[in-house]
Amino acid sequence: MKNIKSILSNDSLPITFFLFFIISFIIGPASLELSALMIIIFIFYKNDNFLSSKKFFFLYPFFAWIFISTLINLLNHDYLSSYKGFSYSRFLFFTIAISILFQNIKSMTIIKNMIYLFLLLIVFDTFVQFIFGKNILGYPQLTNGRLSGILDDEYIIGGVILKFLILINFIYMFFYGRKFYINLIEIIIINLLSYTIIVLSLERSSIILSTFYFAFTIFLLDINFKKKLFVFLTIMLIFTATLLSVQNLKTKINDSINLFLNFKGDITSDKISIPGYVAHFYSATEIFLSRPITGTGIRSFRHECKKYEAKDTKLKDFFKKRLLKNKETLNFDKNICTTHPHHYFFEIISEVGVVGLLLYFILIFFLFLRSPKYLFPTLIVCFLPFVPTGSFFNNYNAYFIWFFMGIFLNYEKLKN
Repeated sequence: MKNIKSILSNDSLPITFFLFFIISFIIGPASLELSALMIIIFIFYKNDNFLSSKKFFFLYPFFAWIFISTLINLLNHDYLSSYKGFSYSRFLFFTIAISILFQNIKSMTIIKNMIYLFLLLIVFDTFVQFIFGKNILGYPQLTNGRLSGILDDEYIIGGVILKFLILINFIYMFFYGRKFYINLIEIIIINLLSYTIIVLSLERSSIILSTFYFAFTIFLLDINFKKKLFVFLTIMLIFTATLLSVQNLKTKINDSINLFLNFKGDITSDKISIPGYVAHFYSATEIFLSRPITGTGIRSFRHECKKYEAKDTKLKDFFKKRLLKNKETLNFDKNICTTHPHHYFFEIISEVGVVGLLLYFILIFFLFLRSPKYLFPTLIVCFLPFVPTGSFFNNYNAYFIWFFMGIFLNYEKLKN
């Protein structure tokens, strides 16, 4: 037992986990699940009484409700959703394990450097795809010039870059507080390059979130207003000059801007228009109203939404007439059913009910209470997005969400 504890307490464990985390984006989620299992086993061996720690108490109600909701859906013979619900409890132990693992500056410094190198790699790879039509691995651009980088046929490279960028800035802030701009050159390089690729990816949600994140983070820096304005304008100037200085990029950039501004999309092109998102939110609302307290179970949206594709309801009529003004109703009808409602709040309330959503808000409220103001933009982008999102219960998103949660729990200790 002592030998196992000494192995698991080694500083290499969090670094190994994060290495697997990065590799999983290239070879698939199996390595991510394996590394997560490693650190969950770690907390049982190294910390026999970890569940009694007061700093984890505010996590328990949300996960307890998911467990209760899952039991109720099991009684309704929803076995697939029940399996997903019970297995989701691993993220409670994952969050606690992350909080226990990432408590020293040495491992955080190494991870910061790993993220930095990984970001540079995927930014360069995606830029190659933008210029030459294919990335280093030979993956072509997607429909209408959309970029995917190392993710092959997934339309989420901008979101992935944004998540890693926020994470590395988050670590910088842990080291230096609001004066994290001490490493200004290093920070500007990675933020500028990453933001450029996010814009070129044409992912509107990621562009809006990243712009919000940068603007408000700069505003909350520990410098006077003139310096804030100078930093912001300098970054925007360098960003614009970088794009426009390369002559053969101008046509591509103009095409990208036009595509972004005129973006309508439909289900056949793997892109979702505004009527498409409204359709997702409509079906999520119907599912919520069918079981408002408990929800229909984790990852059940893709099955439940089929009930409303051909069904005429007063709520559907309201969404079409009041929200869409009867425009693009064909696109609305095509997008009623999908894998998830493309927003955390609608997904939580439809799959684990109003109680689940309320407990989630309470959990995030506690994070705001424990965090300094300059981390508020990070909290909002990670946990309270105001634009369409990926799936809250998707494995990749869940690992990002609960990884951030685990790090946030260490703020009081790491800031010293």
